[in-house]
Amino acid sequence: MSPKSAGLAIKWGHKKPLVYVDGLPVWKKSGNRIEPTIEHIQKGNIVIVDLRSSDKVEKGHLPRAYTIPFTKLEDYEDAFPGYNAPIYFYSDKDEEVRQAVATAKEWGYKNVIGYYDALGKWQNTGHKLQAGPATPVSDDAPINWQKKLGPGEISISNFTKSLKSADEGAYVRNSKRQIRRCSL
Repeated sequence: MSPKSAGLAIKWGHKKPLVYVDGLPVWKKSGNRIEPTIEHIQKGNIVIVDLRSSDKVEKGHLPRAYTIPFTKLEDYEDAFPGYNAPIYFYSDKDEEVRQAVATAKEWGYKNVIGYYDALGKWQNTGHKLQAGPATPVSDDAPINWQKKLGPGEISISNFTKSLKSADEGAYVRNSKRQIRRCSL
């Protein structure tokens, strides 16, 4: 966590929180795990993939999960959404999760998370697993994911429209500097 987050964690009663000064991207690049919150798993704009066998999935899985048995993962590369999709893999076998993350990164995905002990963490917070089949994935039924814009964000098409309709000499401000409007 960042120094600021660590200060808040101490304020809230946590003892000796770990701080990674270089930030989350370097933390992940170093091969360290990150843990999503239960709320993020419930409501986040993410793709959740259960790598367990179909019979295990039917006994209970995380809500919103897609099912792709680990042994068939490589057969479904084309069923995954665009490379900017955040993908969370889980299984009851850590090695499968680790290998699935590595495989997705080889395919070009950058925002891939291994959610280790996902089922235990879900149940330990009082949540129930969803029984029955999870959403199946195939080339005919690919994973459906669309980026949801956050507060203050606009789509590229709306940004382009606003540039085209702006007066000559209008400025576009980004977080780093002012730039002059260029012709499209």
